[in-house]
Amino acid sequence: IDAITRPSALAELAALAVCLGLAWGIVRLARRHRPSGILFGERGFDGVLFPLLMLGLTLLARWLLAPQLPLAMLKLAVPILASLAIIRVVVRVLHVAFPTSLLVRALERTVSWLVWIGLVLWLTDLLPLALAEMDAIKWHIAGSAVSLRSLVEGALSAMVVLVLMLWLSASIESRLMAADRVNLSVRKMMANATRALLLLVGLLLAL
Repeated sequence: IDAITRPSALAELAALAVCLGLAWGIVRLARRHRPSGILFGERGFDGVLFPLLMLGLTLLARWLLAPQLPLAMLKLAVPILASLAIIRVVVRVLHVAFPTSLLVRALERTVSWLVWIGLVLWLTDLLPLALAEMDAIKWHIAGSAVSLRSLVEGALSAMVVLVLMLWLSASIESRLMAADRVNLSVRKMMANATRALLLLVGLLLAL
């Protein structure tokens, strides 16, 4: 709080504004060649590329300004932008993979709430306490002790692997559908088979 109220916080805000402008400019230039998709979304700023660029530029600004300023705003901005990037990746990948599924929409909101709750716990320094409490809750399954923390971490790991596989599947599917020389029904069949195969591989890796 003391660092936020110092005049140096204005320099940090200016650095964040520069990062925002650079990220938006890069996305607009790159979007001319590929107007939509997971990376760019429907309007550019709702895609995956914008929060990832913003996060990378903010990390670079924090590294450059750390020797000169008592950082506060940039320290707060990095975890917030990281949370936004995680949510945006999950939401865009699920939206492209399953555009009409109501279950996926509910899953998107659940993921968003979980990420923001994790961010609040981390910023308030309550996350280690919550993890310790989750680690204390255990069950005995097949002769071995399994904690709530291990189950949650396993579920998150599985979700990360499956989201990456869905992203890869969506990229391959877009290339297959763009191949005009192949019959449309054949392209759809190949795209569905590719998605099923990658989901199977992702599930096995997650397990």
